[in-house]
Order: sequence, then structure tokens, then C-alpha cells
Amino acid sequence: MVTTNLSTSQRLDANGRVLHEAPALMMRQEVDGNNYILYIGLAVPGSAASGAVWQIRKFTNNASGVVTLVEYADGNNLFDNIWSSRTTLSYS
Repeated sequence: MVTTNLSTSQRLDANGRVLHEAPALMMRQEVDGNNYILYIGLAVPGSAASGAVWQIRKFTNNASGVVTLVEYADGNNLFDNIWSSRTTLSYS
């Protein structure tokens, strides 16, 4: 399993003022024996795997490793899932 911190991104107006600021996110992923991604989870850095603060995506790959389907836990992109429960969640 890999954990990565993603950087904060900002959009600026013509005068250099911040229009939107997204929080920095931590990413975890689970891969299979072929190194194909099975799950990716995003949360605020420092979040526990047992906290209901994760956005989780499940990936379906074909035999060549090409992603053929991406589904979200609970069928939405909310940050309200538990990373350590990813294999038992409902995806759509």
C-alpha cells in the first residue's frame, strides 16, 4: 500500500487573488499481484485508515491492466468512507 501527499492547488484571478483553494490530500492505493490498481483513497493528511473521512474509488482492470471501470464507494465522491473497510463497501 502506498501513501502519498498531494499538493494544494490554487486558482487565481487576473489580479492574483485566490479564487479557490483545495486542501492538500493524502492518497492511499492498493494494487494486486500484477501491480494493477484496485483501490485509491483520498483524505486529509494525518487521517486514520479507520476514520470515516475517505473518498474511495474501486478500479476494474482487464487482463492487460487497462482500467475498464471506476466506481465510487456508496456510489458518490463524498469523503465519508473508511479506508480499512474498502473491500466490503458497496460501489457503483
